[in-house]
Amino acid sequence: MADIEEHPSWLALREELGGITAATGAANAYVLDAWGNLWCSARSVPENILQFAVRIAEFIVRTTKPPITRGGKLDQSVPTQGAVAGYIRSFSGVYILLVLSETRMDRGTIQVLRAIITRALPRIEALTLSLPPPDGPGPSSGEGFGVA
Repeated sequence: MADIEEHPSWLALREELGGITAATGAANAYVLDAWGNLWCSARSVPENILQFAVRIAEFIVRTTKPPITRGGKLDQSVPTQGAVAGYIRSFSGVYILLVLSETRMDRGTIQVLRAIITRALPRIEALTLSLPPPDGPGPSSGEGFGVA
């Protein structure tokens, strides 16, 4: 993952996610895929916090009907331990933006967060889609079509 963290799109995505957390007071913002892989976060966090965020996203993705990989959409608040503490939104068919707060969020806070994310999502989507595959190019990527 060290190589991707030097990629200009990853750095710009991290900055964009940081802007969301700064504007909303959220603890962190994450871009994950439908399979629970982390692509980027606003700030580095301890492994146990990261795993908590991944479990939340995986649970919501798993219970979404239809699945986001088959056209389902996520655009909702995230309840954690009985309180609303975040927001989750899917994009590009397989990616998820998850924003978590350390404090309870009321309906008004979620509406503000949703508006901020709606404005930022085109840039987040473009940056996410421009990231290289986490394991480097493979046989299904464009390098198989080059001229030898």
